[in-house]
Amino acid sequence: YRDFVYKQYTQVDDAVAGLIYELFWKEDSSEGKGLYHAVDRIREVLRNRVTYVQKPEAAPEGEDPIVWFLTEAPRGNAMLYATAAVEAFRAYGIPTRYVEGYYLSSDHIKTEKKDVVTLTGQDAHAWVEVYFDGIGWLPVDVTPGYYYNTIALQQMIQIPETIQKTAALDEEDSAANPMAPIQ
Repeated sequence: YRDFVYKQYTQVDDAVAGLIYELFWKEDSSEGKGLYHAVDRIREVLRNRVTYVQKPEAAPEGEDPIVWFLTEAPRGNAMLYATAAVEAFRAYGIPTRYVEGYYLSSDHIKTEKKDVVTLTGQDAHAWVEVYFDGIGWLPVDVTPGYYYNTIALQQMIQIPETIQKTAALDEEDSAANPMAPIQ
């Protein structure tokens, strides 16, 4: 599965590849520093370049919406932020996929008096998922107002590693026992 993910989810759209490299990575001398650097860099570029709005201006017919968003009309919604981030992560070599769904805020939960929460189109949202070797797909949001800081993400990823180490240290017999051959 890992080979499939890296082959399929690191391809950058040819129509935007040059622009993505120019905007996100040309002046970044930290190639290969990893996901946490990439998240910070993508958020920084988007924060300095575009503004979040719920209903952005539509790209003219024949114009690529991401190119339009990043160059001509720097106002976009979660869909445009997520799409730009997918291309930027992939250009950096990080497998990424685009995801749409609904954002259920704590306010929704607090204000509902019954066991059912009603979500509408106003609650629609888009984000990306990045692939972590050995863990799988995890959400990363680059839309202002919706994302966790990179430290929280890093701590979330390290939890399984900590649990595994703690469990290993709790064992009375710390010697490794070889597995019997399968017959």
